[in-house]
Amino acid sequence: MATNCSKCGAPLPEGAQVCPACGEAANVPPPPPQAPEVPNANQGPAVPPPPQPQPQPQPQPQPQPQPQPQPQQGAYQQAGPQQPPYGGPQPNMKRPFNDAFCDVNGNAKPEDFQAIINNYKYVLQHFADFSGRARRKEYWYFCLVNFVIGIAFTILGNIPYLGMVFSIVYWLFCIAVMVPSLAVGARRLSDTGRNPLLLLLMLIPLVGTIILIVWWCEDSKREPNEQGPSPKYQPQAFA
Repeated sequence: MATNCSKCGAPLPEGAQVCPACGEAANVPPPPPQAPEVPNANQGPAVPPPPQPQPQPQPQPQPQPQPQPQPQQGAYQQAGPQQPPYGGPQPNMKRPFNDAFCDVNGNAKPEDFQAIINNYKYVLQHFADFSGRARRKEYWYFCLVNFVIGIAFTILGNIPYLGMVFSIVYWLFCIAVMVPSLAVGARRLSDTGRNPLLLLLMLIPLVGTIILIVWWCEDSKREPNEQGPSPKYQPQAFA
């Protein structure tokens, strides 16, 4: 719509803010207000867009505790008592096995000179082991070797000029085998199901020694006790 200058009456171009003829500021009427847009009734009410789903945080997997491996138990550990009655070693301790007369499978070996020597060396190697069990063969073959050595030194002690030397050597030998003899005697008492502290009965003259000899002659107990399985009837438990 064309308008004229209010001063000189010259026509003003559309959108001009100043009259090009006289330089008077143009009095441009403000544009008419626009009517609000009426939504079409056929289109229905405006529907807002659906909300966008928010990503859910993924749960972190919890670390599962690893099961602790259980120690393997042998035949004696399953059947034996759990606590020793008089302060002995625990039943699940690994015990040494004297294989001079039989192996861990229970197969007997010939009782020859080599077996007797192996048994003697085994007792000397475990000279301070007062725990465990010793069968009759282990104890009495050890005593037999000591008895034969004693006879040999007795004969050598009668040699002129050398008898004193052999006597001194024999006494040193007796001192050396004293502790192994006590240890194998205590294990022999444990094998009969008795307290190894009963070895102190040898302090009683004659009577105590006789009682110990009778006990040492008894057979092994078949069932395991606090000192371990029977080396005679349960050799498989040492495998």
